[in-house]
Amino acid sequence: MQARYSRVRDAAASYTITQFGLSCFSLSSGPPSSSSAAHNPTPQPSPAVPAAAEAAATPDASSVTAQQPAAGPAASHTAQQQHFEVTTFNAYIFPEPLSWEVSGSTPARRFLVDAGSANHFDFNKWVAQGVPYMALREHAKKKQSGARQSSKTNPVVLEKEEDLAFVAALLAE
Repeated sequence: MQARYSRVRDAAASYTITQFGLSCFSLSSGPPSSSSAAHNPTPQPSPAVPAAAEAAATPDASSVTAQQPAAGPAASHTAQQQHFEVTTFNAYIFPEPLSWEVSGSTPARRFLVDAGSANHFDFNKWVAQGVPYMALREHAKKKQSGARQSSKTNPVVLEKEEDLAFVAALLAE
């Protein structure tokens, strides 16, 4: 079982993540909102990316209705309808340049481009408005290499009088 899990995990880790979706649900009483799915109580999947997206993450509101069971003798007249209001946010996420160098095999990238173009994926929006991310393993490597780089740098020596006066004024504050 562990060997199978490792194979599946490694296969999934070789692909680049391009979108992140989050749905927030809240229980509401009373009539469903105008974007409600009262006629169709099963939730419909939100589009991969909202058509009128003006930002990296945009909400897509809908609701799912559930009839509350009646209780007591007078409840048949005052049965209140409760429903879940759902707001879905979809955001493009774009890997940091280091992520492209470390992870993601060429076949995985080719699949991303082929599947994305076949499904009208907006690569310009992905690159321009994507939220940057980096895998934890890659972040640790970058942090470690940055520490090595910073220890090799030469200190900045101020020589101009105006620079020395500027720094002295900053330190005096």
